[in-house]
Amino acid sequence: MKKSIVVLALVAMALTACGETSNTMKGTLTVIDIETLGTGDPCGGGYDVEHASVDVRDQGDHLIGAATTGSNVSTDDLICTVHFTVENLPDVKFYQITIGSHEGPAYSLEEMERMDWKVDLSLGA
Repeated sequence: MKKSIVVLALVAMALTACGETSNTMKGTLTVIDIETLGTGDPCGGGYDVEHASVDVRDQGDHLIGAATTGSNVSTDDLICTVHFTVENLPDVKFYQITIGSHEGPAYSLEEMERMDWKVDLSLGA
């Protein structure tokens, strides 16, 4: 029994040392749409970013992470701001972000590390 425990502990340490790095991307998407200004629906206008799917794909177009945006957190009636968190992203060359039907930018691993895994995106005006 002791040998089994020692072997399992060594295997666990080896997997931890050789395992993939896990990163967490935190993001904000802000929408300012002149067409919806004053309508009381800053998240409207065809953007549909509240509770939208967030997909992160690598350079080979493989899905490597997914999440959902939250509700509008803006206190400004003219702006829609939603947050998202995508966990357990591996180290890859590029990260392509899509929110709902809106294709976003691609960032390199080096850019993500420089930005401390935080992205601020915008749509509209």
